[in-house]
This record gives sequence, structure tokens and C-alpha cells, in this order.
Amino acid sequence: MLESISPIQTPKAAELVARHVRRYIVDAKVESGTRLPSEAELCARYAVSRTTIREAVRILESEGLVGANRAVQHGHFICTPGPEIIAKPAAFLLAIDKVPLSDVITACRAVEDNAVRLAVSEEGGTGFLALRRVVEHDLPAAFRSRSLARGALGFHRALVRASGSVTLAMVAETLHSILESHTEAVSDSKMYQDPDVFEVGYQRLRRSYGRMLDVMATGDPDDAVEHWNMHWTALEMILFAENKGVTVTEVVH
Repeated sequence: MLESISPIQTPKAAELVARHVRRYIVDAKVESGTRLPSEAELCARYAVSRTTIREAVRILESEGLVGANRAVQHGHFICTPGPEIIAKPAAFLLAIDKVPLSDVITACRAVEDNAVRLAVSEEGGTGFLALRRVVEHDLPAAFRSRSLARGALGFHRALVRASGSVTLAMVAETLHSILESHTEAVSDSKMYQDPDVFEVGYQRLRRSYGRMLDVMATGDPDDAVEHWNMHWTALEMILFAENKGVTVTEVVH
């Protein structure tokens, strides 16, 4: 009976140190840019060798929690990892499986539908102010700088953040990051092929976003979701006009 039980794996010292530092960063809410104690200080604090400390730091670096500052010859600093720490591996896994981009959009629409319903209940909050700022300032600025795709996705990102759900925002950011390069490619193609058509598309986009704000302000989540689904349907027609079978593999490359 006991022969079938696997031996207990004892964590390496470096993993234990990394775990302790990771927990400290989270619990103490250490600000990004805070300098990590020197190797000597860490060795004394944890009673381990420099080799162990260096291995622990490498673990934390791989997680995006610690980074070196090129302006400083020695030492590491606490980092606040962004959504890319999730987005890049997720895109890689989807690319390996040659997942259609339409599958990513299906997930994105599901997340945003839920976000819209939550955001409507937050009417009048800072989320609405952020959405209005995208429509009135960020989107026109993106159009002038010929980075309309990024400005357009800015509204999607702000919409999910307006839900107040940190988890939804994190999932959505992963999906938006995957969509961004293809959206930019389609936008750039439209811009260079026919600037007039590109401008008409921009005006329609602003009207759609403005209408979304108006519908959300009525406080009816069903109407808001209905309008957002109409917006997404039109957007999908544009994104897949040239290639309906585009995969994540093609996009991330």
C-alpha cells in the first residue's frame, strides 16, 4: 500500500525564498520601482548562499515581478507586471493550436456582454467618464495620429474597466491584446487604400460609441447589450472581409 505513494517533494531553498518575497510584494503592496535588498542583505535575512538568492531572483524575474535597472550597475527593482504577462503565453498557446481568430472574438464578446451589464449599473461613476474621454479625446487623437485601431480598442478596454470587475478586465485585456495586431493591420490597409473611406469609418465609429454611451445612460442593460452586439457584428464584417479563416497563429506572427 505505502509503496504506491509518491515521495514528498521538498521545495528548493531558492523557490522558498522566491515564494516569501512574492508574498511580501503582494501583502505589503510594494510599489513598482522599489529597490530589492542587496544580495548580501537577502543572504543574511534568509540564511542562504548567494547562489540561492540569485536563483530566487531569476524565478521572480521570469514572473515579471523583479527587473534590473540598466541605469544602475547593481541591484534589482520590484516591477508591477502588466496584462502582457498573461497575454503573451495565452496567445502562444492559442497559436500552437491554430485557433481561429473568430474564436477569440466569440470569447471577447461574451466577456464584454457581461461587462456592459455590470457597467450600466455603475452609471455616473468614473467608468463613464473614462468612456466619454475616449470618445471625445482619445479616439480623435488616435485618428489624427493614424493609430485608429488602438484608439478603438481603447473604448473596448474602458468599457470592461467600467464594469468594476478586475478579473473581467484582466481576461478582456488578454483577448484585446491578441486582437490588436490584426485590427491594426486591417485599419492600416483601409487607410492607405482609400483615406476618404477610412475617415467615413472613423465617423461611424464615433457615432456608434456615442450611441453606446447614450443607451447605457438610460440604465437598461438589455438595450446596451443589444447595441454593443450590433457594433460587434459590424466590426467582425470589417475584420474578416479579406480573410474569414485567419488564425491566431497568423496574427501573433
